[in-house]
Amino acid sequence: MLQKAAALGQLSDVPTYKIGAILVFRKSIIATGFNKRKSHPLQQKYNQYREEHKRQGNFIHAEIDCLKNLRDVPKDSTLFIGRKDKLGNPAMCRPCQACLCLISLHNITEIVYNTPNGYAIEHLER
Repeated sequence: MLQKAAALGQLSDVPTYKIGAILVFRKSIIATGFNKRKSHPLQQKYNQYREEHKRQGNFIHAEIDCLKNLRDVPKDSTLFIGRKDKLGNPAMCRPCQACLCLISLHNITEIVYNTPNGYAIEHLER
């Protein structure tokens, strides 16, 4: 799923970080998204939880793009977040505080994301 998320990220119009996100429940994809230079009110709302110097710009993050149209996320869903660098190697894409805040409001219990050394898994407390 991480490879699919990273491939989805290649659709991004953001030149520096191309990130994709896929929400999975019981091995089925239920939502997808990728970061975009287009602003979004939901991103603006959650940017208050980011570091002060990163609050400007409400460009939508992959995680928020993936979750923005969902009301009910099945319990025990997993969010995969993928990114590759310009050479095609895995690159860090741990969710920012804004995205983690929205993720925590859903029933997502696990996030899996790329790191420079491969991937990391975090289990979220409910």
